[in-house]
Amino acid sequence: MECFDQNILKFDNGEEEYDLNKGKVVSVPVINRKGKTVGYTKHFQFKVKLPDDLKCEHCLFQFKW
Repeated sequence: MECFDQNILKFDNGEEEYDLNKGKVVSVPVINRKGKTVGYTKHFQFKVKLPDDLKCEHCLFQFKW
């Protein structure tokens, strides 16, 4: 857990926190078992930068919201 807290993923502007209103909003279809679109959900897309010195075989990332 110590390593996890030391490597907080930063956004492409170098900040650890980001205003959701500045993210790209993408509508993604919700599809039922029969393959029919039954609605849409919104996903937020952001660019992030991995730490230059980070090396791992299995990585888990966290954000500050």
